[in-house]
Amino acid sequence: MLTEKYIRDLIDKAINKHSLPAVSISIMNSERILIQSFGGTRILGQDNRISSDDYFHIGSCTKSVVATIAGKMVEEGKIQWDTKFLDLYPKFKSSTREEYQSLCLEDYLLCRAGMPAFTSGWEFENKGELSNLFQSRKSFIEHLLKCEPDAKKQVNGKFEFLYSNASYSMACFMLEEATDLNFQELIQRYLVEGIGIQATLGWPHLMGKKQPWGHCIHKDRMETFDPSHPYKVPDLLSPAGDLSMTANGFAKYVKNHLQGLKGERNFLEPATYQRLHFGSDGFSMGVVNGKFIRHTFTGMDGSAGTFFCRAILVPEEDFAFTIMTNAGSPTGELKAAEWLTQKIAKRHFQWWWMFWV
Repeated sequence: MLTEKYIRDLIDKAINKHSLPAVSISIMNSERILIQSFGGTRILGQDNRISSDDYFHIGSCTKSVVATIAGKMVEEGKIQWDTKFLDLYPKFKSSTREEYQSLCLEDYLLCRAGMPAFTSGWEFENKGELSNLFQSRKSFIEHLLKCEPDAKKQVNGKFEFLYSNASYSMACFMLEEATDLNFQELIQRYLVEGIGIQATLGWPHLMGKKQPWGHCIHKDRMETFDPSHPYKVPDLLSPAGDLSMTANGFAKYVKNHLQGLKGERNFLEPATYQRLHFGSDGFSMGVVNGKFIRHTFTGMDGSAGTFFCRAILVPEEDFAFTIMTNAGSPTGELKAAEWLTQKIAKRHFQWWWMFWV
């Protein structure tokens, strides 16, 4: 059984074992957050303890937020899953490649639009041509609709799955056009006012000087990204991975989804939550899904290289947890997150036979 002491001790071990600055873990069912614990420091090497009010960058978990907003807008009748991009942006029709003519909102959210990936997280540094491209929304859309697809294979007119940040930018452009609101305004209306979760675009330090800094583990070295560091996610890719939330806010967001998957209506109808999480096998709308040791799960990872965020939901067990830390890696993977995930799952599911964990 998971207890507050076990999670607190687990955080301390993770910080020491993996030299992390700070870690926050939340355990929940569909009704409430059962355990929430955190430890460590906002800035590695400083006695600047993390608190419950601190923000963490959630990286690509932002994709789930965009998909959730899309789901609400579909329920409101402001857009449909099969609304085509060119229905909302007809001025681009004559210059759009034939393969992209019929792409719709759901194609972009499922990353089945053939769009270039733009996923390294580091490809934007010191590259003038990319910087120029991301300065203009119009030039970015034109570039994406004219360039050769990165995903070549098509089945029934749909591209095979190719994980793409640009695909989520295109989906968000559709939501913006359908509401006449920009991404920040969409977050305010649907996330802040609609669900009651505070969030900010960009790094946590934009919320205040005392907020956590990001750190990057690269070649066994830890680099600290202070507020003056130029690295950032380009504005036009913000919908793919540039939100920050508190640990409590992200836990509430995940709890809402778990509740919806258990058949209860909250921000969205249960059927919409099912479509978001299980509408497509493997990768659905901003989440991955699958089976592990007979348990069906859904979840998300997010990292732009300097923070890491994870959520795992197991609806049939009415169980979910989140892991957040202010350290990441250039690849987006984090050994510490895998270690923590295994420890939490083993304890909760009583997988005593996993002697290697």
